[in-house]
Amino acid sequence: QRVVKFVEELASAGRRRVVLVTHLEPIRALVAAALGTHGEWIRRISINNASITLLGYSAGSLRLYCVNWLPLKEYFEGQGL
Repeated sequence: QRVVKFVEELASAGRRRVVLVTHLEPIRALVAAALGTHGEWIRRISINNASITLLGYSAGSLRLYCVNWLPLKEYFEGQGL
């Protein structure tokens, strides 16, 4: 997978924190890799535009911390907007 290889290259270059802004399919590919799976079922995971997916990479493996986080929605709902 190209996107996983890209993350590995970033890590090997010493990048500790990186923000990637991308389309839906690369995000799904990283989520699937972090979950250790692949296949069509990954398309059923809802990932909204402008949402945040947080992943970690260490010792050759991806870890999924959150997917489809919408902090502005939470903020506005908390403000009663």
